[in-house]
Amino acid sequence: MALLWTEGFGGYGTAAYPTNIQTYLARRYTAGAANFYLVNPGRVSGCFGCYSNGTNDLLTTPALGTTADTMVIGLAVQLQSSTEEAYSRTIFQFKDGSTLGIDVKRNFVSGEIEVYRNTTLLGITSGAGLLVNVWAYVEVKIKCSSSAGTVDVRVNGVSRLSLTGQNTKNGTDNYHNVAVIGCSNYFVIADVYVLDNTGTLNNDFLGNVKVVPLFPSGDTATLQWTPSAAGTHYTLVNETKDDDDTSYVQDATSGQVDLWGYQSAPALGAIVGIQVNTTCRDTDANNFSLITRVVSGATVSNDSAQAVNTTSYVSKKRVVETDPNTGGAWGASGLNAAQFGVVVG
Repeated sequence: MALLWTEGFGGYGTAAYPTNIQTYLARRYTAGAANFYLVNPGRVSGCFGCYSNGTNDLLTTPALGTTADTMVIGLAVQLQSSTEEAYSRTIFQFKDGSTLGIDVKRNFVSGEIEVYRNTTLLGITSGAGLLVNVWAYVEVKIKCSSSAGTVDVRVNGVSRLSLTGQNTKNGTDNYHNVAVIGCSNYFVIADVYVLDNTGTLNNDFLGNVKVVPLFPSGDTATLQWTPSAAGTHYTLVNETKDDDDTSYVQDATSGQVDLWGYQSAPALGAIVGIQVNTTCRDTDANNFSLITRVVSGATVSNDSAQAVNTTSYVSKKRVVETDPNTGGAWGASGLNAAQFGVVVG
């Protein structure tokens, strides 16, 4: 495990303000009370951003399944206001379960980034240079320890704070396993990644990344689920924003598969990983689970079954760092030829 989570806000529609995407974000996160809005385009064409109408709202991931002592979070941020208010606003947080560990904030007076253990200030960057209407890529790496913790902050690839011998532990465990994305009416966020320091890929700063959405674009020969309407299957699951019960595929037989081809990836550089997001719900009294299948070349790769067990729509994700057919990093040709789908667990 290394790459744990990505977010590009490309699966919540295409319309910008005033379209509220709160309902859809709440299927993937514990979302704050404010309204969240899509920014289209984000930093580049085909990418998206997000902001809220609250002054300090938060999107909290589920537990990410890591027990590694080091976590890295990166995201793009663009300030929307030059207002010099006497507050610092959260850009992102590291949590141990529900316990706040590290709080990374942007100070609107100094323009610097502040790093706190809960409410205790650990350090402030020098020369972060976050400017109004200019995108910056902020990355923070935290080693969790009561005495040997480290803090590293980079802005646009340049180190702006480096601390050692710190107390970065505020919870019970010697790790953080939940990421929190800050959202505000003072800045837009985009292109988020979260990773830990395990494995041989994606175990340290990734630098300036872009998260691009790809959607189903064709049926394959493996179509065992029942479509909500006659015709192609992929057109029932390829919305840029979920249309819920308007169009879907469904099945109740263990092992049944629906598999689709996807859009080709744009030429944006090296592919550090992919995340497959599936919106689903249970429609009867029988609990079921979802398996995400990847087919690359002659290799079929299933993840572990994920319980759904709710009649409300939820989003289940699978991160795939490497091409199952080669065992190495994804190349554009391998990704474009791969198929993705769902299996009844």
